[in-house]
Amino acid sequence: MANFEEILGHQQALRQLLADIEEGNVAHAYLLSGPADVGKFTVAKLFARMLQTRNLEPVEAKIIQKQMDNGSHLDTMCFLNDGESLKIEKIRETIYQLQMTGNGNFRVVLVEDVDRLTLESANALLKTLEEPASQVIFILTTSHPQRLPETILSRVRVVNFSLLEEEEILKNLREKFPFTDPQKTDRVAVLAMGRIAKALKLLAHEELFEAYEKLFSDTQNALLSKNIPKAFALIKDVAEDEVLTQIFMEITETLLRKDLLQEMENGNNYDIIQQKILLIEKLHQVKALLTTNVNVRLMLENFVLAF
Repeated sequence: MANFEEILGHQQALRQLLADIEEGNVAHAYLLSGPADVGKFTVAKLFARMLQTRNLEPVEAKIIQKQMDNGSHLDTMCFLNDGESLKIEKIRETIYQLQMTGNGNFRVVLVEDVDRLTLESANALLKTLEEPASQVIFILTTSHPQRLPETILSRVRVVNFSLLEEEEILKNLREKFPFTDPQKTDRVAVLAMGRIAKALKLLAHEELFEAYEKLFSDTQNALLSKNIPKAFALIKDVAEDEVLTQIFMEITETLLRKDLLQEMENGNNYDIIQQKILLIEKLHQVKALLTTNVNVRLMLENFVLAF
């Protein structure tokens, strides 16, 4: 699995992708699905590189890799998340380009956060997935598979990714950044909450690290102390920003899971443990509802009252 050696964790997903290549069982469309910032799109790009350079001489493979890295490889189209929805014009343009004769091993389309599709563009993409052209491969990623139409989900090979263990992230950070302040490395591993890409961003950007540190501390203090006024004041701030809302939810789930683990290790009774499990399930329900047109602040306040 040499081409995936820079990837931390996700061994089952990597084995599946590698086996598909080695066994000649590559699907016409993949959906790499899992939490944000766990490295899905990094894996997607490496998988595309492996497809386009397989069985090539080292010199030729290096040229192809360089072209893919700088976005000039004609048979590899990459749509990064620019914060905008994926409109039908982009999908139509891509479909048109796929009809051209390719020179590479495959014609590969990489789409980051494919759940950005509009209804029109999703229908256009579906037609292509229903009648895939030879040697064309779509590699899509999403952190919100529930936002995708079932018709698209049924026509892709789903590869699931999950959060990493805190110890696993810490071990990797210590190996890659041996000269970083150990206390900061330890804290980043906690704040990353299972997301290796997030950990790397926190190490690289001091302002982001400090913002996460404050929000984590504020959330922990408000929830664990069951200080409702303080929790409501915090929610008032985070509910106005979608990104902060997502971070708040991530932190809350991390705290709940740690609390649940502690209760289980302490051998507490079934009722207490079941209560913690139900809270996590309720949090997942809230996450799902937040993707719809709801009052974010009200939903979060109701959840905190049940905490």
